[in-house]
Amino acid sequence: MTPRARPGRPRGRPLRLAAAIATLGVAFLACRGAPSIELVPNPGPYDALAAGDFAELRRAREHMERDEFDGARASLARLRALYPNNLAVASMLQDVEIEARIAARAEGTSGTARAAVSRAVLEEERRRWRNAAEEEPSAARLVLAARLEDDVPAALHLLDRALQADPDCIWAHYGRAHFLALRGDWEGARDSLDRALVLDPGHLPARRLEASLLARVGDPLEATAALRAWIRAARGDPRLAPERVLGAEVDLAVLLLEARRPDEALDVLERMEARSAEPVRDWTAMAAGEQGRGEPLAALRLARRAEEASPGDPLPIVQQALIHELWLEDLPAAAGAWERILDAEPTAGDLGGELLRLRARIALERIEQELAARAAAAVAEAPR
Repeated sequence: MTPRARPGRPRGRPLRLAAAIATLGVAFLACRGAPSIELVPNPGPYDALAAGDFAELRRAREHMERDEFDGARASLARLRALYPNNLAVASMLQDVEIEARIAARAEGTSGTARAAVSRAVLEEERRRWRNAAEEEPSAARLVLAARLEDDVPAALHLLDRALQADPDCIWAHYGRAHFLALRGDWEGARDSLDRALVLDPGHLPARRLEASLLARVGDPLEATAALRAWIRAARGDPRLAPERVLGAEVDLAVLLLEARRPDEALDVLERMEARSAEPVRDWTAMAAGEQGRGEPLAALRLARRAEEASPGDPLPIVQQALIHELWLEDLPAAAGAWERILDAEPTAGDLGGELLRLRARIALERIEQELAARAAAAVAEAPR
């Protein structure tokens, strides 16, 4: 839920699925032994947008992908005037304003200086949005202030106040689920997420969190089904940055690999199509294209270029780990990539990063077991 500047550039499990089937409008169909999920959206006042206005939202997303902040702000401001409580629009506008400020103040800087600018701007924006919420404590303003918080108790306090203002504010329930999960309160996160999904079974931010929670403490089949459904629904939606879909595709491949379904993991990686104007995402998408053409060494070179372009970004490192393990069968190199994920400094408030670290530990255990099995087999087959 919390936006943060992207590294290297100046910007910004089990849920009660039985109950969900009955009450959340989610259809499960048998498919190769795993559930197939169809999301049925029911947007309320904090998400509803007339079909004709999606073109304006798409223009805003295109401007954002090209770092055209003025154009993005203009499109989003028009939509905000029409839909003052739409938190999908408001959060995009909030991100654009923060990214524009970081870009302006960080111009000509790099590395540590740029990161310091990002931290300073985010802290200023936290105070500004918190003050705005105090002056006019509407549910929408309180949620927008909470999404900038990196302090879990402070964020939960703001979200509780948002729910006092409107108990049906879906973004407040979703936000509580996010921050409770960060705190490790999985039961509380499940409860808040269930309440969000009762309000709108197709709410994409909540469904993405659901897939993450299922991957953390749920059944692997349910987790992969939830993530597949989210990717289908999210692809091309202008409310979501393309790199979020790209990241979800890589997450799905990792989950499938953990479930000992390498052929399906390969299939997911080979079908990755996401593109953006961001160089690191282009390199990872191009690497996926080379994978699809059966060129793992070319894919590996591109994934390494992506890591060089943005050293703090975990996505190209995960991609290298998968290429080493699935295509090249180089388990020590795959382990080295996963270890780089664990060695990276964790970011406060980043639930996705914490879950990725868990995936890295699971991968390293799996590789260690496989290497031990290979060593044992080699000893058994050695001439005596």
